Amino acid sequence: GFMLAGSRSYSTITNRLNLELDSQLAMNQMENYIMDCNTNLYFNTNTDTLFLINKGSSETTYDVHIFRFTGGNIYYGFGEDKATLNNGTYSSSAPVAADLLVENVTAFSVSYFRADGTEITTADGPKAASAVITMTLTRNSVAYSATKTIALRNKPTISIVQ
Repeated sequence: GFMLAGSRSYSTITNRLNLELDSQLAMNQMENYIMDCNTNLYFNTNTDTLFLINKGSSETTYDVHIFRFTGGNIYYGFGEDKATLNNGTYSSSAPVAADLLVENVTAFSVSYFRADGTEITTADGPKAASAVITMTLTRNSVAYSATKTIALRNKPTISIVQ
């Protein structure tokens, strides 16, 4: 009984540490892209997809980074010059988010905040000062939740579709 209890404890701790490491690696990767976003952050709550739109190689084209939460995983994709701006609206031939970033995800959300600390909850296009990523990972009935606040260097416009 003593050996079994020790083995279960070791397994639980190992699972928790692995989940913590996975979430930190994924959040650090996302932070690198979100922090430097210079045009628009677009989060679609219906599809749990985050689009980061950056200035591209010309005045009318934009690069797109995508983080998509689906099937318990978060996938990443990038497309150079995949978006255009027409009359204040972006149209995109968005790339497929095919590269696995992290697995065992049971919850994922992104929130945005103005410089005064108020949360941006509409698609009215306000400038954001920070973004907060929340993620929960679960493996073998062990769960780990993490939250990361990211200061946005370029104060991009925010669009939220619900």
